[in-house]
Amino acid sequence: MPPTHGNHSVTCDWWHQVISTIRSNAALTSTARSYELAPNMYPS
Repeated sequence: MPPTHGNHSVTCDWWHQVISTIRSNAALTSTARSYELAPNMYPS
């Protein structure tokens, strides 16, 4: 169900913020997990 034209920009801004947060959390988790599995790949 698409948002109404009036609050379209607000919905888009909120959705982009949610996606950005999810991507940031996923990136941090992925980096931490990779560091635990292969710490030698990263410089001290």
